[in-house]
Amino acid sequence: MQPRKHYETDAIQAEIDGSQENPNADESTLRRWRAEFHKFKDQIEGALRALWSESCDVHYPLLPQDSLLKIVRGNLPRWLRFVNKALVSREFDPHTRFAFVL
Repeated sequence: MQPRKHYETDAIQAEIDGSQENPNADESTLRRWRAEFHKFKDQIEGALRALWSESCDVHYPLLPQDSLLKIVRGNLPRWLRFVNKALVSREFDPHTRFAFVL
């Protein structure tokens, strides 16, 4: 997701991860962030795998337990910034409300 209005990527990520409360956003905004992430996470996964295949010149395994998004989320403290930047730099156009609508 991309920051919208005055929300930073870290605030959106914290809400998606459930790591902290976000007192600056109303409940409908928080629900929208969570819903959009869950709606588009398969597209995000597919885009990350495409980037992996392009960068490494080898296809990423298609097994669900090998989720590249899960690995990135588990290992990078600012995973949403990393993913967003990677997709945008490779010309995957971000949506105005959610960065990974492909």
